[in-house]
Amino acid sequence: MSGQPAEYLVSHGCMAALSRCRDESGLSPQRGSRVVIRSFRGLELGEILCEATPPSAAISSGSLLRTATSDDEATAIQLKRRGFALLDDVQRLIRQRDLPLIPLDAELLLDGAQGILHVLRWDDCTLTPFLEELRQRHGLLITIQDLTKSEPEHEHGCGSCGADGCGSCGEGGCSTGGCGSGSCSRGSIHSAEELTAYFAQLREQMLAAMPRVPLA
Repeated sequence: MSGQPAEYLVSHGCMAALSRCRDESGLSPQRGSRVVIRSFRGLELGEILCEATPPSAAISSGSLLRTATSDDEATAIQLKRRGFALLDDVQRLIRQRDLPLIPLDAELLLDGAQGILHVLRWDDCTLTPFLEELRQRHGLLITIQDLTKSEPEHEHGCGSCGADGCGSCGEGGCSTGGCGSGSCSRGSIHSAEELTAYFAQLREQMLAAMPRVPLA
């Protein structure tokens, strides 16, 4: 619509998340420009892909705040190093606690106060003590991004539960962080082997759906 701020598709995060960001400040960035955005996850560094036309409700919305500065880039490098340290601790604690998780990556948002763990999970487990120890050691608000489902998961329960818990997670909702009754289970995946096979199948489907570009 005429007069409305332009929207751009922005790639951000270690898993190349995609957000549709409104250009409220009139930056008019070019493809490949590094920018600071406020996504559904928080303050992040991202890269402009293209103008978002037409708008798509299937892509998370965000705001385009400013062009990234050298200070932003330096901060991102420091946060990446902290993410490596966080991932080391995650791997150690998973082994110690024998948790049914496969850690893929860890990243810190640009505000330096929030950390996101990208994991695969094949069974229910109580995560509150695990996340609490990480929070104390690293001074971060930790969020789990469980890639066996589409929604992020916070430290007190499953991704579909609000602050008061959901009605399907048994007595007390998700306050224990584990949903141990099985109501918040990951589906029919019960082992690391099944999880690996599941994601291999998804990868094949993704490759099959990608447009083929003929070589010159």
